Amino acid sequence: MCYAHADRNIVYPEMKWLRDQGINVWYDEGISGGTVWRSEIATAILKASRMLYYISSASLASDHCNREVIYALDKNIKLLPVYLEDVQLTGELDLALNRIQALNRDDDYYRDNLLTGLGSPAISSTSVDSEDDEATVLVEPRQHELRPGDVLRQQYVLERLLGEGAMGKVFLAVDREADPSYPHVAIKILTESFKKHPQSTKALRRETTLARQLNHPNVVNVYGLEHDGEHVFMVMEYMRGQSLDKFIERNPQGSHLSEVWEIIKACSEALAYIHSRHIVHADFKPGNVFVTEDGDIKVLDLGIARIVDETHVAEGTTRFDPNALMAMTPLYASCEVFDGLPTNEQDDLYAIGCVTYELLAGDRPYG
Repeated sequence: MCYAHADRNIVYPEMKWLRDQGINVWYDEGISGGTVWRSEIATAILKASRMLYYISSASLASDHCNREVIYALDKNIKLLPVYLEDVQLTGELDLALNRIQALNRDDDYYRDNLLTGLGSPAISSTSVDSEDDEATVLVEPRQHELRPGDVLRQQYVLERLLGEGAMGKVFLAVDREADPSYPHVAIKILTESFKKHPQSTKALRRETTLARQLNHPNVVNVYGLEHDGEHVFMVMEYMRGQSLDKFIERNPQGSHLSEVWEIIKACSEALAYIHSRHIVHADFKPGNVFVTEDGDIKVLDLGIARIVDETHVAEGTTRFDPNALMAMTPLYASCEVFDGLPTNEQDDLYAIGCVTYELLAGDRPYG
């Protein structure tokens, strides 16, 4: 493994620790550019299985470090970047490093994740007693929380956070394999708190499955569910515009029926179509409706949707109970939902009635 960083005070302690873990580390101290660089550093990089690169203001200011990293990437050497500080990547390095998921050295599980990233299992320093012998405990590395700049599957570059709810976050991302004229997609991931729920991943998988069954101009397009290590995420169309709750906020006195009729009509048609597919949305609200810049209306987020007729579920399919998530939005939930009764289409009709009132009056009918 090769090392690239401009500050030896950072490098030396890390090198010693990595060597203690049995990793062979090579560092280019004191070698300048020119012929020596080509003969010694370039040769060492080509022999390495990994390059570890610490990103900081010092390393970014070093042409020497930048040259090593770009050379390694050009030769298809696997790179593991680590952020020492929050810095802005620029130029060629920005293009290169944004393809690779970086570690954060401030993370409590940094060293476990570092060893995992370098291809070595993380070993706990503690042991447990067994009846026969002492057993080594393997520590499950904690995945870092996704943020702008991270890359999923070497394909989706996260650009910025678009929104966040109790169950999920949605990022704007560039799909590097998409048409360059329109490369953006939306990536939905689970929030760190919701991941702790035992059925969280099933919920996202089920939402994706249901959404992909729908094909309607007023329902958001979902492309699929993908994985990157421990990260599970949903890929869907990116829309420019605003959510309906933002539209309502900008019209606090309400709107005339003629101004919002197309919104009400589009939402009604979307729900009617969803119901025709034997699905209840179960969380219809302004935050789950999107108004695009072109005036199109899209209903989204089937995270707690219900299938109302189980005869349409394939025999042998694993059942998932959305009620186990204990999720709803009280301001748009019917009395039957509060009473814990089985969800049906009428609950969606109650919710769209509340949303219609809010559009016209600028305030909710209750609360």
